[in-house]
Amino acid sequence: DVYNRQPDVMEDWMTGTEVARSRGICELSKGGNQAIETRRIPLFQKDDGVPGLVQPGMLVEVRDEQATWRGLCLATDISAEGVGASRVWQTLRIERHYPGGS
Repeated sequence: DVYNRQPDVMEDWMTGTEVARSRGICELSKGGNQAIETRRIPLFQKDDGVPGLVQPGMLVEVRDEQATWRGLCLATDISAEGVGASRVWQTLRIERHYPGGS
């Protein structure tokens, strides 16, 4: 199918939560090389280069010096600094998949 779904993993011997969790982690790790990247960007800015609020579940494009890549936003933390919160930042946790995965 278009989502490349894999079959469920079911075993008669898999009766405990910890065993099932470990097996699930093993299956999910077959997805190839990946990492959780953190980026801190302004929440508001005068030019058009800032996307505004990025929410978990959104796909984002990151333009690094080395490469441009896309990932899934897992979490967003908002922080403010300065008198009257003159600067508002968002820190994004992004799931990044590297080329060459299985």
